[in-house]
Amino acid sequence: MTGITTLTGRSYSAKFAPEPSLIQAVRDKHGNDLETWWRQEFGYGFDRLTQSEVRYLERSPDADTIRKKSG
Repeated sequence: MTGITTLTGRSYSAKFAPEPSLIQAVRDKHGNDLETWWRQEFGYGFDRLTQSEVRYLERSPDADTIRKKSG
């Protein structure tokens, strides 16, 4: 028996490791308090997210929106 897994997505999702500049952009936009909350809530920082996940956080309007959608 053989198992196969396929991932699909947009071209910006093809890169798993987030760009350090994008992580910094999230920190600059939403402040360090969001990452502190994230670590407490999920047990890891932004550096453990995918490029696509960090991009979502960067595009979110504010930290409260992220907290509400993640909780």
